[in-house]
Amino acid sequence: MTRTAKPRSASKSRKTPAANRQERGSRADVMETLRARAVDLAQPRFTASTKPQVRIVTFSWREQSWAVDSDMIDEVIPVSGVTLLPGLPRTYLGLMHYRGEIYPLVDVSALFDIANGPRRKPTHALLVKCAKGAIAIAATGLEGAAAIDTDAISAMSADDAKHPALRGLTPGLAVLFDPVHLLDDSRMIVNEQPATTAAVGDSAQ
Repeated sequence: MTRTAKPRSASKSRKTPAANRQERGSRADVMETLRARAVDLAQPRFTASTKPQVRIVTFSWREQSWAVDSDMIDEVIPVSGVTLLPGLPRTYLGLMHYRGEIYPLVDVSALFDIANGPRRKPTHALLVKCAKGAIAIAATGLEGAAAIDTDAISAMSADDAKHPALRGLTPGLAVLFDPVHLLDDSRMIVNEQPATTAAVGDSAQ
């Protein structure tokens, strides 16, 4: 017995011109949607600020957050030992030896008279070296580094902003200061000389 194939209906084998136009339109819409998504994904997720910025290192000391310009910091090191000397002002915690040099370890809370908590054993020190001398700034923790807009630095109250080294408050409420200007403070003077590596080197031998 011979089987004859049934003729396919015209509605299934052929599409009407209107259907073809609709299909082409749907494909074009899909391609346009995909193209738009690709363009959107290619855009940067974050837009770089065009405002003047400063890169800061934030640290904690005596239950207060502090910040300094990272360009003014020579190095950040762990505190492994501090040599205590009698007769030093309360702004000093002692002396640190590092790579053949001696750094006075400084309590910035005592310098700025901003102490929200008791003194604890420092875990890190931020080393500052300049033409005026060298100091190590005591810290109990490192909070991080970031770039902030300079116009985002808010002014401190008149009672708090007594020291010329104070620059203001960061958006995270850290006290921003200039560590180089600390060496201009008269309380950093020991025996009529700045307590820098050159001045105290012989005392720690």
